[in-house]
Amino acid sequence: MRKKIIPIILAAALLLAGLGIYVSANRSRTQMQLTGQTYAEASGRTDDPVIAAFKGTEIRQSRIDYEKQIMTVMEGRTTAGDAQALNRRLRNLAMLEEAERRGLTVTQEEVNYELNGQRQLYADEEGVREMLDDYCENAGITIEQHFSMQEELMPHYILRQKLRDALGQEYCAQHGLEFTRVNPPQEMLDYLSRYLEGLLDTYRADITYYPGELSAEQIAWFNHDYFNLDGEAGVRNMMLSSTYQDVRDIDLYRLFYNGVPGTANDISKEERDALYALDTSAEHLDLIKVTPQQMDDVLQTYAGIGLAQTAMRGLDGMHYLERYDAYYMIHSDYLDARCKVLSGLRTEDGRLILRYQLCGGQYEVTLKPTETDFLFVSNVDTAAKDTAEAPDADFKTILSSLEIAYPEGLYFEDASELTEAELYTSFQLFAHEADRLQCWNESAQAYCYPNELICATLDRYYEGYIYRIEDDPLYDPQYEAVVTTAIGGFGGGYSVDDLEIRSNGAEYTIKGTVRDGNGREIARKEYVLDAYDGGYTIRAIRPCAD
Repeated sequence: MRKKIIPIILAAALLLAGLGIYVSANRSRTQMQLTGQTYAEASGRTDDPVIAAFKGTEIRQSRIDYEKQIMTVMEGRTTAGDAQALNRRLRNLAMLEEAERRGLTVTQEEVNYELNGQRQLYADEEGVREMLDDYCENAGITIEQHFSMQEELMPHYILRQKLRDALGQEYCAQHGLEFTRVNPPQEMLDYLSRYLEGLLDTYRADITYYPGELSAEQIAWFNHDYFNLDGEAGVRNMMLSSTYQDVRDIDLYRLFYNGVPGTANDISKEERDALYALDTSAEHLDLIKVTPQQMDDVLQTYAGIGLAQTAMRGLDGMHYLERYDAYYMIHSDYLDARCKVLSGLRTEDGRLILRYQLCGGQYEVTLKPTETDFLFVSNVDTAAKDTAEAPDADFKTILSSLEIAYPEGLYFEDASELTEAELYTSFQLFAHEADRLQCWNESAQAYCYPNELICATLDRYYEGYIYRIEDDPLYDPQYEAVVTTAIGGFGGGYSVDDLEIRSNGAEYTIKGTVRDGNGREIARKEYVLDAYDGGYTIRAIRPCAD
């Protein structure tokens, strides 16, 4: 006689389209009510666009909304996005295709057995009965309608479970492991996860994604539930801390600038002494420790690659102690990578392109959805020239910063007139602190700024300038860099106000009053700026004719 097994799909799970979820009988009635309400809302949608299709099977937004509710309520997830829900649905359809390709089938006897088990569970278990009744009441269906839907969906669930079993048995046989559904070997579970996730690539030709703009609700989800979070999820924002066309070129110094959230930053006295011998600032600045394994874990999670697959960009800015197999950074600040997602696009290959603001600049990050998260593909500065919104506050900030950096006054009609010393001052003003700190040279006991970094910074603010690093007063040919022990350190007190702004497309002509720390007028100047999506270029600064 076949041993009776409590069906994996408990009635309380609704199966939400045969997801095959383990659900405990202690799920709250409120959760079931919410799930039922989501079903009712999805069923009643009139505006229900097609998001994707698998071999002609359409997947609509209502199904994605319902899937998200299942992933949060029934699986205990904190949050689930549209992309993860879509991948879950596509993977389930791909599993059916893979199961049929392998010759797996489902008999009516197997379907009846599972359905009878569900009905018996509903009849015998009061807790399950109450939850399922709550669901049906809020979904606007009867219990018989529910079981009728289950009968239609049950073959799909059984077929997917048979595929899991077949894959698990194959793996265990090849690796000398014992196959069991109860407490199966972790290696087998890891293999199943990789295999099933890979089905989206295997059946990519059968998947059609319908490109379109992300909704306001989806943008809000990225702003509040995916990015800008504390704890371990904070690493997602740090993936935005540098730009890269290929994630393998990510700047590791900036990625791990704040350390690895959720890990202990224990540094022994011996480590501190060793770092002090390399850099005396270790005595009074903060120490950040990151191991290669921690780096590898973060990169595997958010980029799908290991440390060895990166270009190792930025590692030379850290101190490495071989005895402890760890990298160390010495600084006293915190890299704020909080962002504001403005808009998003779903592409024909299922990826998402998010346009966002960070530290005054505008960028685009490309994400590849997985079933549980996203893999970062690229992160680029959207510096294409275009008409841009330019609030007065932005102008006041950049103009006041210029006057603070140049207390003797800065005037030019063309950026080619600027001297090396003036351009170097702009570099110190506009460069990211993390980039400057990364240029500490131990042998020189000073910061060594290479031509590439200086010009990359100046490119964001000037067009047509001429910078010959060898003509810079601080240039040292031994290091082929500008060498200095100073970093930033501009004073304060100067400000620009009383702005009169005229715009002509992306060109802004601004008249402003320069004042000292006591509010006394020093000069009246005219600034000509060209705005673009990534910021502003400064075309000219001249005294006002009046």
